Amino acid sequence: MTWLDPLLRRQFVDLALVAGVANSSWGEFVTVGAVAVDPAGLGDIRAVSFEAVLEVTDAADTAELRLFDLVAEEALVTLSASSLSPAHVASSVALAPGKRIYEAQLRLASDGDGNIATCKSARLRIDFSVR
Repeated sequence: MTWLDPLLRRQFVDLALVAGVANSSWGEFVTVGAVAVDPAGLGDIRAVSFEAVLEVTDAADTAELRLFDLVAEEALVTLSASSLSPAHVASSVALAPGKRIYEAQLRLASDGDGNIATCKSARLRIDFSVR
């Protein structure tokens, strides 16, 4: 075994939750995408991140995108941005064992007079090692 072996066995998988553009002008969360995940087949998971590209039409407002576990019926993490141009935001997250369905849910945090929160993409990025 050489010092490169652990690096060669390390892999990433990106699971898209939102591909394309999703908008919300409501003060409540709306589902803009979903993905089914079973981490059991991925080997040894090192890290998981929830990443998105968000923007708003008024910098006084905030776009919020949360990762929601439908099985546990709970939000795992919420990303936010108040940028007028596309902003990449990310947070680490722990996935529960077993088969799960995760939703990406978007909202405009204020009830902003016709303003819009936009999610241009969202994904789960899983860093794992092959056994």
